[in-house]
Amino acid sequence: MAACQPDAPSEIVSIEEPICKEDSLLLIIQDQKHIIDSLSILTLFHTQKIDTLGPNEIALDSISAIQYENDWKPFNDVDEYYDKFFEGKEEYITDGFDFPVGKPDGEGYYVARRFMQDRHLGDDFNARSGGNTDLGDPVYAIANGFVSFSFDLKGGWGNTMRIIHKTPEGKFYESLYSHCQKNYIQYGQYVKRGQLIGTIGTAHGKYPAHLHLELRTEVNLPLGKGYNTDVSGYTSPTLFIRDNRPRW
Repeated sequence: MAACQPDAPSEIVSIEEPICKEDSLLLIIQDQKHIIDSLSILTLFHTQKIDTLGPNEIALDSISAIQYENDWKPFNDVDEYYDKFFEGKEEYITDGFDFPVGKPDGEGYYVARRFMQDRHLGDDFNARSGGNTDLGDPVYAIANGFVSFSFDLKGGWGNTMRIIHKTPEGKFYESLYSHCQKNYIQYGQYVKRGQLIGTIGTAHGKYPAHLHLELRTEVNLPLGKGYNTDVSGYTSPTLFIRDNRPRW
């Protein structure tokens, strides 16, 4: 295949100047190879828990959420399937809900951006002391449950955890904790209400320190973007917690 010969010097590129077919095809092939290489590294990161993503980190930053959406949903959307996680584990059925910070009542914290404010799908918790003073503060499980996800998604999510909760009535909920500095729990683990599961972070410097908490009435929804006009499958974390405090 012959290479194209540009009319202008190579250092001067006009956006009106058409690019030749050969160059276009080469760019597409190179782009596809870069994506495939990045996905391969991401697979290794998941399966072998390598400590660093090296030069692929920037590429993975943009595709890890897509990879998670398409290939990393670990369960089927069937309530009977979730029941199996709690067979013989009745002590992990919820006995009520507490706040994820300032346990158990959220003391010293406030909701800086509430559910459905500017289409926000969760509550953002900040310390009343202001600034980044809450960076590294403890994050607690809001209820007993099964850890369905714990991974650094990079980008706007950062370290993210998801926990499935089963009520005594047999209903299922899922809490999502994001932008964390540290995750202390792993997929497949069981946790108790008030257990330390991570620390407040900044999504690797993308935001001021805060905890983004979502409470989902439908388990295993796609990760989403944190903002939407459609609130199907979501509820206000603060209002739900206030209405479902521990029973004993």
